Amino acid sequence: MACSGCEGNEMKAVYQDPDAPECGAACIAMLADVSLKEARLAVYGEGKPKRLGRKKVLAVLKAEFNILATTLKCRRISKRVKLTDLKSNALLHGATLYKDGKKWKKSLHWLVWDFECQCVRDPLGFVKPIQVTSATELS
Repeated sequence: MACSGCEGNEMKAVYQDPDAPECGAACIAMLADVSLKEARLAVYGEGKPKRLGRKKVLAVLKAEFNILATTLKCRRISKRVKLTDLKSNALLHGATLYKDGKKWKKSLHWLVWDFECQCVRDPLGFVKPIQVTSATELS
């Protein structure tokens, strides 16, 4: 699933198992240009997938793949700070929205900002509405 303008882009989309909490591992795979299997091994070893915090995702990117955050602070995405203001690939954090009966609920989710393509890459494949709240730029 490529967005318009992605032809020739080297970042490969990686999709997580929709029933497993592995969006962090899928984003690591996209950013490090490795398979989801390799990213899972780097993150969980032989253990089961589980939700990852920002520090863990950044630590794995640095230790295993030599990808560094350009700053330890994440940028809040708002009306004043837009994704197109970012100067490099970024790890995005946000919430997917889903309906539980009649009520809308949020589930925290990792995504990737593909700077070259100027698009968001969602390891779930954009099957749910997403609200991006923060970004950590990477080098």
